Amino acid sequence: MKKILISIIVLSIFNGCAEIERQQRERQEYLQELRDKEVARANIDSQYNVIKKDVLYHIEKNPSKYHGSLVAFYGRVIQATETNEETILQLLTKNKGWYSKGFYDSKLGIHLGAGYIEPSATSFGPSLIVTFRKTNIPVAKTSYIKVLGYIGPPIEGYNVFGASVSSLTMAAIAIAIPGDTYFMEEDTVYYQEEDEELIKQWKSGELISSK
Repeated sequence: MKKILISIIVLSIFNGCAEIERQQRERQEYLQELRDKEVARANIDSQYNVIKKDVLYHIEKNPSKYHGSLVAFYGRVIQATETNEETILQLLTKNKGWYSKGFYDSKLGIHLGAGYIEPSATSFGPSLIVTFRKTNIPVAKTSYIKVLGYIGPPIEGYNVFGASVSSLTMAAIAIAIPGDTYFMEEDTVYYQEEDEELIKQWKSGELISSK
C-alpha cells in the first residue's frame, strides 16, 4: 500500500512537471507568433510610403519650383467626381498613422505587441486636387487614401468673397486604399499598367522616403 501511495505521488509530480513544461512551451510559441506578426505588420506599414503633409506647405509657397516633382500623400477625400476618362478628387492631406508598441494581451496578462495610432482629427494639412486617369475606383467622400503622382500647376479661382485663391494639383499615377495593417491586410493599389515598375518601387520604399 505504501509503495502504491509513493508511486501515485511520484506520478503526480511527474505529471505536474510535464504540465508546467507544456504551458511554458505554449507560452513561448505564442510569444513567437506575436513577434512574427509584429514584424509582418511593420513590413506592411513600411510599404507605399507617403510624405508628411507639412511638405505641401512648402510646395504651396513656390509651386513652380516643384512642378513635375514625384510625391506621395495620405489624406481624406472630401470630394470625388468621375468623368468618362478620369477620377477627380479633392484630398485633405494628413500625416499617416503610426505604430506604438504596447497593448494588453489578456491571454498572457501583459502588455506587448503593436497598436495602431491615428493622428488627431484636427491634424489636417493643405488640400490637393488630384486627377487620375482611371475610373471605377472605390473611393468616396471621407475615404482615406494614399496618392502617388506628379505636382501640377495650381488652379486659380475665386472664393465666395471674391478673393483670388489657388489650389495645388497632382496628376496621380496610383491610388492606394489602405488595408487594415493590424490584421495584416496590404493596401489595394490602382494604377496604369505602364507604371507597374514605379509602383513596385513605391511598395518597396525605394521611391518615396517617409522621413
